[in-house]
Amino acid sequence: MEIVGTVYNNASRNAGLGTRSLIGKVMEKLAHDSLARDSLSFGSKSLVNEERIMTLDLKHSVAAAGLALFCTVGLGTAQAANLLATETAGDIATFVPDANWDRTPFTFTSTGESATGSGAYLANSTATGSALVVFTEPGGGNSDWLELIYSGPGGVGTETVQALWRSDADPGGLPALPAGVTPQFLLETGASQDVTALLVASATASGFAFPSNITVQAQSDAGPERVPEPATLGLLAVAIAAFGGLRVAQRQAHS
Repeated sequence: MEIVGTVYNNASRNAGLGTRSLIGKVMEKLAHDSLARDSLSFGSKSLVNEERIMTLDLKHSVAAAGLALFCTVGLGTAQAANLLATETAGDIATFVPDANWDRTPFTFTSTGESATGSGAYLANSTATGSALVVFTEPGGGNSDWLELIYSGPGGVGTETVQALWRSDADPGGLPALPAGVTPQFLLETGASQDVTALLVASATASGFAFPSNITVQAQSDAGPERVPEPATLGLLAVAIAAFGGLRVAQRQAHS
């Protein structure tokens, strides 16, 4: 009986050990499966996160491309707007704009030797301020002046320009120079003169920036048909009289 009990007890212990071993294997398998599921879940989340990042990158790229396209197509390409201030043969002040005033065509009104106009164009660098160029005569004194008064939002955008062109009317003389802006002076030649750099210098001296994409010329006392000043006529008359007297004296000397 003792032998049987011992065998039974050993068998029971072996069975218990087997059971515990089996349970351990089952638990190990369950833990392994759990880790596998967690790893799969983590991998799926990583894939989802990567997909979200790729989607955001794609959206940002599309947005940047759309903005670039808008800047290029929506705003257009900035061209150099040009303006010529001049006078007709009849001493009428006038402006001659080109076709690059693409936001608002430049238009003006003239009253004798005074013209005022305005227009708007697309600029790469807009600004707000004013600039003044004064033409001087070879004999001294001021002859004409051109002022630009301009405004813009800053950066790329629409630049709006008002131009005032004033000449020395006879009688009446030259209107007083505008206040609040430092003028730059230029000796007139009667030909078209580029005054863009002088306008920039005037704006800078006055504490203003100057817009880009604009060129300005002015032609003070234009044309050969201008009526001579009274003093010039007087000198011409004296010269003719002197020449006539000289011819008479020569003839008498030969007689």
